[in-house]
Amino acid sequence: MIAPGQTVHFIQNDPKLKVESRHTITNLVWPKDAHGPVGPMGIEDAANTDNHHVKLNTPGLYVWVCKLHPYMLGAVIVDDPTTTDGKGGTAYDLGSDLVLLGGPGGTVPFPTVAGNAPTDIALRVLRAFFIVTNPGNWKDYSKADGSATWTPTYPKVPVNLGGVFIPDLNFAMQDYFVTTKHIDGNVIEKQHKPARMASARCGLIPPMSCRPGNLRRPLARRPWCRQPIGTSSGRLRSLNRR
Repeated sequence: MIAPGQTVHFIQNDPKLKVESRHTITNLVWPKDAHGPVGPMGIEDAANTDNHHVKLNTPGLYVWVCKLHPYMLGAVIVDDPTTTDGKGGTAYDLGSDLVLLGGPGGTVPFPTVAGNAPTDIALRVLRAFFIVTNPGNWKDYSKADGSATWTPTYPKVPVNLGGVFIPDLNFAMQDYFVTTKHIDGNVIEKQHKPARMASARCGLIPPMSCRPGNLRRPLARRPWCRQPIGTSSGRLRSLNRR
């Protein structure tokens, strides 16, 4: 949580702590009025180990992702300290118009409110973020005993969503996704083994059964590959002579 005009630092190269792999600092969600070609940071074309800094002025929710590690997320709320819940209390700014990275055009602008109520896409973006970033919200299929339910939880904080004040974000999310949409709060379904094994085809490795007799068949060659895929050349020559 920062105030407008403050700077966010992404430190990857520090004398005491250096990252072990390359990352991108890519905007995933940001306020529509934030400056930059695609969000205030732009999009890093290549993964790197550099430090990055960005000054954020527009109130709202900002989310970043590493394109190499999609579960690596970071978020900041730029909160206008003058924003209140209409009764003199505080309410955290999530923004009135946000942009989501993706879609056919590369970005998806969306309003957070319509008709004085939060929009479906705004609540779904919030839901996805808090499920991904909170291990306590991950669905645990080991608890699928026929009665255990799955209900993600959210911060119990007041928020300002495009001028609509929500006194308790957790209550609003539960009301929408459990009571109205019936998406959450359901019994965790048991996972069943498939009755028939499926064959995997990826275009590189020819499909073949695991039965021992089929190991005697020569493996298919690719025109651009000197050796058949799957094992060493010596072993393949031995198999192919049988």
